[in-house]
Amino acid sequence: MPLLWLSAAFIAGILLAKSVGGSCLVWGIAAALAFIFSILDRVCLNRFSSWQRFQAAARVTPGMILFLFCLGSLRYLSSVPPADPSRLVWYNDRGEYSLVGTVSAPPEIRTDDIRYKITFTELTNISSADTLASTRQISGSALVTLPRWSQWQYGDQLLFLGRPRTPSIFPGFSYKDYLARQGIQSVIYYPAEVQKVGEKNGIGFRRWLIAFRERARLVILSLMPQPESGLLNGILLGLENDIPPSLKTAFRDNGTSHIIAISGFNMTLIATLLIFSLSRVFPRLWGVLAAICIITVYTVFVDGSSSVIRAAIMASTAAIAHLIGRRQSGYHALFFTAALLCLVNPRLPWDVSFQLSFTAVLGLVVFGSPLQAGFSKWVANWLGEEKAARISGPVSEYFLFTLAAQLTTLPVIALQFKRISLISLLSNPLILPVQPAILQAGLVATIAGFIHPLLGQFCALFTWPLLAYTNFIVTSLAKIKGASMTLHPAAATWILLAVLIVLLAFLLRNFFKKQFGGTASLWIITLLAAGGFSVWSLIAHRPDGRLHLRLVDTGGSSSLVVQTPAGNTLLFDLQDDARETSAALTPLLSPWQFHLDALVLTRPLKESALADFNDMVRVNSLLTSNAVLRPAEGAHSLVLPEGVALAALPVGEPLELEPGLSLTVIGESAEVAAFALEYRQVTLLIPAGVDYALLKEEFPDLFDQPDILLLAPEDVSYIPPRLWAELNPAVLLWNSRETSPYSGANAFTVENGVSILSDGVSVMLERP
Repeated sequence: MPLLWLSAAFIAGILLAKSVGGSCLVWGIAAALAFIFSILDRVCLNRFSSWQRFQAAARVTPGMILFLFCLGSLRYLSSVPPADPSRLVWYNDRGEYSLVGTVSAPPEIRTDDIRYKITFTELTNISSADTLASTRQISGSALVTLPRWSQWQYGDQLLFLGRPRTPSIFPGFSYKDYLARQGIQSVIYYPAEVQKVGEKNGIGFRRWLIAFRERARLVILSLMPQPESGLLNGILLGLENDIPPSLKTAFRDNGTSHIIAISGFNMTLIATLLIFSLSRVFPRLWGVLAAICIITVYTVFVDGSSSVIRAAIMASTAAIAHLIGRRQSGYHALFFTAALLCLVNPRLPWDVSFQLSFTAVLGLVVFGSPLQAGFSKWVANWLGEEKAARISGPVSEYFLFTLAAQLTTLPVIALQFKRISLISLLSNPLILPVQPAILQAGLVATIAGFIHPLLGQFCALFTWPLLAYTNFIVTSLAKIKGASMTLHPAAATWILLAVLIVLLAFLLRNFFKKQFGGTASLWIITLLAAGGFSVWSLIAHRPDGRLHLRLVDTGGSSSLVVQTPAGNTLLFDLQDDARETSAALTPLLSPWQFHLDALVLTRPLKESALADFNDMVRVNSLLTSNAVLRPAEGAHSLVLPEGVALAALPVGEPLELEPGLSLTVIGESAEVAAFALEYRQVTLLIPAGVDYALLKEEFPDLFDQPDILLLAPEDVSYIPPRLWAELNPAVLLWNSRETSPYSGANAFTVENGVSILSDGVSVMLERP
């Protein structure tokens, strides 16, 4: 128990320091005071009964908990690199320099480029008249991007001209923080005059190891065809670049991405399978120790990068927990291991792989043994204890333990990726049983391929069918409509809350059993509470029979969102960053119906933007005109993501979206289209840059005091703003972040945050 409290306090201190900051001096003084307090707390122990009860339960003094808490904060703040001329980060965004550094990690080979982690030792200011005097010794690492044909290797010392830059911070994702967790504070893109000036001494073994892994990759590629060879490289060597993107997507949609990467989730499941397999051959102690040894050897074989080592330690923690056979001891080992890892790298709590590793092991520690015991007891009631013992092992290995790990990793996946697989409970049991065989047979085939190609191909005959089966199951299940679901960010939060409730209810089940006389009442109350939250969310987002219009901030611009009386959602144009737009839709969409019914285009759209947006917010249909779809000279026609229906509307022919609501293309010009949205007696006009005279001539009735007019800079670029104002619209919306040329009680921009409501007869405003 003391180990659990102290480890948790240290991690909590790191989390708090990230949020509140402070100085090392302040936290150092706080740590000293807490330590003194821990020595003097016997005075409080003798005078306060509550103090005695807490120490008796925790078996550690409150002062020592505070001391570890302060040490955690101090450790995080001490990891922030100082900004001084002796560090590379000091020179970010300050110009071009001559740099000398060593490739300190295996190159990351991509389709169009190669990325190197380079640790620098020397910097020269080339703009100085005396370059010798301006040369200084520095420290720090950068991620350097070079052309695809670059052939530099781990350990090479390079000299080049480059511009250190600060990594970008994107909406919803901080590339700067992501690299900082790997000890990188700078990025350099395509440096000039790159040349090798030497090799780093003392790293020969790791260089040999990296070269050996690359040779193993080539051997595997020669033994069997793609995509099976690429899959084996991912499973056996942790090299995913040879796996086709479509197959990666299928694994992701099935919730089985842990199969193709050496992650904490994967290592934990491998450790579990090894423990139960080897425990049948050897005594329990030797089986667990053998599993840990295999994990260690495997870690060295795949190069032993920091993420793999972290996953191996977490997996070994799970093995130790199973060896001890006590869930409480498993907690201690898990939190102590996490605290040790955070001591080495205090930025780990924000690393996704660390979160998945930690929560996967937590699921096995909390739910693994109870689920197996409960299942064995249930089967014994029907088939007897002997058959139950034979059945419970395989079921636990391939389903129950997977279920336990998936349950606790679900909030991490939902919060980090905003997407979950709905068929993972089917896909995992179907493919997990063959994974140990793939590892073993794949290793044998690879070793045989080193000896002789023909021997390797013979051994590959036993490996290829297992890989082909895995790919077949994954690709087949990925074709099921709705196999994966994009989540509303609020839904991800609800998932986290639901899992926490289940976790607490499970941990405190003995207490509640005493209070309620059984666990059935506890689960009924928990399910009713969760159901109540869901019902409240459904009611809050139900349609109210009115038309809703709102401008939302999409980063550099704005877009119009329309929610129909029946509850459907339309977005007019996808502008700027797809992540900004999807985030802007978050408050408007229900967590249980997080999709866009239609995307209406008044102008051309980048294909990549639509694909990215569709990954985050599913788009049911695309509504536009032929003028928008007609590509300009040299441009490509739009290719829609799978499942997105396309409707090209003719000019002047209304499309009935629902009873009383229609959408009409009222004019076209080069690559743009004007629209009118009519709800009973209320009209919304969107000129979209189409000629004013043409629109008014073709549809004079619509331009007779329109109810709502949506304008953008292209509408006033050649037409005086006063001409639009003379239409006297009831509401005028300026759809841009540029300064609006309109003012008055009826003119609004995205900054106003106003919602327009209509019952089909009149227009109303709803202010924030």
